[in-house]
Amino acid sequence: MQKVNHPNYLERNAAYNGRVAAYVDEVFQTERPGPLGYVSPKRYHPRTPKDIADGKAEIISADVSPSDPTTPRRFAIDDLGDYEHILFSALAWATSNTFVLGGEMGSGKTATVTFIRDVLTRSRLAPCMATCADCKPVIVFLSLDAGTRYTSPTSDVVAAVRDELIDALHKELRRLLITDSLTDPFVNFTVISTDQKFHRFARFLTQRTVTQLRQGQAWTTLDDTQKTDLLLDYVRNSGSAEAQLDSLMAIASYIKSTVRQDHACFVILLDNIDRHFEPSKQLSILRLIFGLQSTGIRVLLSMRPTTFEGLESNAAFSFSYIQHAGPEPLTIGLKRIQHFLAQETWLADSRLTVFERTCLRDRLGAIAALLEVRSIHRSRLAALSGASIRSGLTLLGRLAVNNTIPFDATEPPHKQDWLRAILLGDTEDQHVATDDRYVTNIFADQRQASFRWAPLRLLQLTTALYMVRSARNATTLCTLLHAMLGEDGEDEILAAVNHLLKDTRPLLWVDGAYSYSTYGELLARNDVFHATQAGRAYIRKLILDSVYLQECLFAVAWPGRAAPRDVDCRTSVGRSRGTRALCDILVVEDCEQHQRLLTFTSRSSHLPAFRFQPISPPIVATLAEASVESMRVGIRDSVTASDTAAECQAWREVLQKASDRISLLKLTVPGNLMRARAHVEETFKSAEQMLRSGVR
Repeated sequence: MQKVNHPNYLERNAAYNGRVAAYVDEVFQTERPGPLGYVSPKRYHPRTPKDIADGKAEIISADVSPSDPTTPRRFAIDDLGDYEHILFSALAWATSNTFVLGGEMGSGKTATVTFIRDVLTRSRLAPCMATCADCKPVIVFLSLDAGTRYTSPTSDVVAAVRDELIDALHKELRRLLITDSLTDPFVNFTVISTDQKFHRFARFLTQRTVTQLRQGQAWTTLDDTQKTDLLLDYVRNSGSAEAQLDSLMAIASYIKSTVRQDHACFVILLDNIDRHFEPSKQLSILRLIFGLQSTGIRVLLSMRPTTFEGLESNAAFSFSYIQHAGPEPLTIGLKRIQHFLAQETWLADSRLTVFERTCLRDRLGAIAALLEVRSIHRSRLAALSGASIRSGLTLLGRLAVNNTIPFDATEPPHKQDWLRAILLGDTEDQHVATDDRYVTNIFADQRQASFRWAPLRLLQLTTALYMVRSARNATTLCTLLHAMLGEDGEDEILAAVNHLLKDTRPLLWVDGAYSYSTYGELLARNDVFHATQAGRAYIRKLILDSVYLQECLFAVAWPGRAAPRDVDCRTSVGRSRGTRALCDILVVEDCEQHQRLLTFTSRSSHLPAFRFQPISPPIVATLAEASVESMRVGIRDSVTASDTAAECQAWREVLQKASDRISLLKLTVPGNLMRARAHVEETFKSAEQMLRSGVR
């Protein structure tokens, strides 16, 4: 299909868009937290899906109170928000030693962990204990998102994590042993300790004696630096990397129990342990990290929500789970706009003309006004970005640089064009791009830009089976898709999976995979699928939005179907005729597929019961209501009452056909269809009355 006679300001906006793009990128850049720094969420509403940390973890969703109520006075934490207080209090006073911070990709986990690191390193308002020489906290921070040692296909990810942890611990322990003069006390402690993890240092005593005899220098004459380096050289030469890590953990355990007894004074932070790693490697890393529990050192891991099903037992791997709740992407976008608009000198040295500066400032002001009010328009933008801050900021940039709204108009004449501007961006043909990096057309096969049911069905099934984790594996989902689509469709299903897993706009996610190369690989791995926040919003909100529906349905080809070749988008009658034709197709195919699914599941006793309703009724109702409302307004302008009456009559027939088909499935006709019929009937009566009175 092709949209004809639709607004396209490509030529009008081209020069302006090219000149202001860099300044818009400065406002909505996503690579660093500046100029705002860390933004605390306004409220903390913990939401932990049932299949997350199932039986493996204690869920922390409120402040943890210390045994001594005066303890918090030692810490500079008065400026923390509710969410950050929960994180800090868990690390400082909870009973667990290991904490998993779970949140979606791009939701700001890294920013939160970095902020908590900065809070933990703040100077203490009072010493934690008399034996603490400088009370400088030990914070080991590792990010697994940097460097090819993690992302290269040939890299040993687990070994890279282990080696980096060894290096980080070596550096911090050396500083502590020297600063607090702990080497001698530690060596003496290993002699009398009954704990087996300290017995590995027995050979160090022998080696120390041999060194004294050979070099003629007594141990007691060495300074703290020399003693510490000898001890750590012994650790370095103790054998395998695992043996080195065990030795360093033993030293850390001693330090933790002597001069860093306060939990908040010795913390290890690990970020992005799930970045591009397959589940088996993630579990190996988790086992490695959970091995630190014996030291008593607090460890905070940030990662996407996961099931932890590969961990053998709760007794062996006990940890606490905290649901990440960063600020909303649109909130950060609003704060960025407000920050730049408040800078008098911003754009002062730019090469923009005075008129272009005015246009840019006015547009940003209009975007800010849009984001400040809770409305359906803001809700649409929030649905597109989901939890991803990167996606939200990128999409907001399209409101300033696009070909949908004239650059010299502060805001579009119709509020709905805000959403069109985000969906279409600055594409030349002003069609939704099926390979868009940040917007998903869930009706499209992105390989051929043609209509396909598979992406929508996959998202439907995943959300419908939300409470039945065991049925959300690739094998079951593919089996149900084959039953519904009524064809082989392996390539189609594979394309749909990869379409929805795209890492810049994920509507679905699986542990350790962003795509599959073959259908066989998809079935062999048999991963469990999860819907992201954006995925749930697409299926619950955007699927009921007339602008999203029209733009996505008009942007694809309809092979083998009696769809119109083009749609006149300048007139309400033209859009109505285009959407009516597509609704006829959607209802027929939707009901046929739904019947096939019912037949298949009724014969498959091994499948769990789940509710799966036809998707066409709400789509048809949404498009019908939008069309007749547009014509109702158009009667006052250029649409004739006779055209309106004719279109309403046609919509009445479409809605009746949809109701009849739903009834044939022995299902109750949905309320949205009934509401749409009432809306059409009301408009039809208004048009008939105007026809009788001879008034346009």
